[in-house]
Amino acid sequence: MHGDDESGHMRQVLGISGNAQTRTKRIGKRTADIILTALLIVLMSFQVTGNKIHEWVGIAMLVIVIAHQLLNRKWYGSLIKGKYRASRIVMTILDVIVLIVFALDTFSGMAISSHATPFLYGMIRASLARRIHRAISYWLFILMGIHLGFHLPIIAAKLSKTTKRVLLIVLACIACTGLFFFLKSGIINYMLFHTFVTHLTYGTTSVMVFIENITMMMLWMLFGIGIAKLARRFDRAR
Repeated sequence: MHGDDESGHMRQVLGISGNAQTRTKRIGKRTADIILTALLIVLMSFQVTGNKIHEWVGIAMLVIVIAHQLLNRKWYGSLIKGKYRASRIVMTILDVIVLIVFALDTFSGMAISSHATPFLYGMIRASLARRIHRAISYWLFILMGIHLGFHLPIIAAKLSKTTKRVLLIVLACIACTGLFFFLKSGIINYMLFHTFVTHLTYGTTSVMVFIENITMMMLWMLFGIGIAKLARRFDRAR
């Protein structure tokens, strides 16, 4: 979830090995992001998984996030070091917001858990916890999509321009489908606390539920790519 540490001292000392180590760390971070995004898609498919699996997948996601923070704890110290260009500012703000929203989502989920953490049930009033959890889950879903999309240009940096264009066109087409599902689902009403009763489409096939969630995730990934391109263009202009 974190941005890459911009401290170059160790890389200069280690030379090629340092570059290899940096690449390995970046791959590890992006792999963690992809795994967390996949788990989040499963979590958002509640009508397929049911409550028990939903809760335990949430616990698995929590464990991965905690491990991710511990392995990248130096990132917190790097926040006060180095120059802040537009891309780093956006990336840092996005990282912090994702962490805060994830913490709220986890806390509210545990407060209504009946399987994974039943001993925490009722930490706050259950009705309030459900409202918070429902709204924050959608915010987390969107932010994770933007977060992953923000890093995609870096991941795809070595691809040819033609390949990048083709992939972007495919992503844009899928994102249009995601936009349709997003508007149709009325998710915005849950995000803004306008709707408090969940209406899950249990008649929809499991495959279709996952397709809807994946296409909606790609919609926000496309937004993330756009934000990354604007930020880096601003960096080059300065």
